[in-house]
Amino acid sequence: MSHKKLFPICVLFLSSALFISACSDDDTVCDPVVQQPQLFIESFRQDALPAAWFDGNTDVTLVESFPSTNYGSDNALAIGINNADGALHSLIKFDIGGYFPASAEVVRAYLTLFVLDRGNELTVWVHPVTAPWIEDEVSWLDASSLGSWDSPGGDFGERVMGSSEIPTPGSTFDIELAPEVVQSWIQSPGTNLGVILLPDSAAAVNDFVILVSSESINSQARPLLTVVFALD
Repeated sequence: MSHKKLFPICVLFLSSALFISACSDDDTVCDPVVQQPQLFIESFRQDALPAAWFDGNTDVTLVESFPSTNYGSDNALAIGINNADGALHSLIKFDIGGYFPASAEVVRAYLTLFVLDRGNELTVWVHPVTAPWIEDEVSWLDASSLGSWDSPGGDFGERVMGSSEIPTPGSTFDIELAPEVVQSWIQSPGTNLGVILLPDSAAAVNDFVILVSSESINSQARPLLTVVFALD
């Protein structure tokens, strides 16, 4: 599999750079020259990137007011709080094991999401999910038909992987993800349980956002995972 090269990213990665010497003609004065590591970029989007056969993106909304209903086939995701549905959480997972060389080192990763609609201003937080779930079975109460969540609304770790304020409808926004977590998805695919998108703890009724899901007919607006990596 070929990967797109990314140039230039310089200052951020000096710790992993190679140092060589550049000497003057008389070999008496040498200045250090930094050789930057070569960076590559790989992107993942359902049925689109890195190719039309990629089907590793699963996503779903968990709805508090309909705790046993599965929304895995919906073409939208929702996060926040509204009168009709109560709290709204969304799960997103990209299976990316096997798409990278063994020596790949993730230096940056981020989600790009498209806003269909929103209520009041809202900040969305991303946490790693800590229990396996099945897209066409999961609900507010159950992770799958085989068992329930320990905590209704999804089981997740305390660590915040990233966050973002929500822009106006019709635009996209990026959420930075912890590189070491994405690294683990590549090296140990079995540990990849995806992420959960939650509203800020201060969110109130009508603080919500509606996003395009992987089920949307608009392939260019589906969730996008971008991974920037170096090779040893």
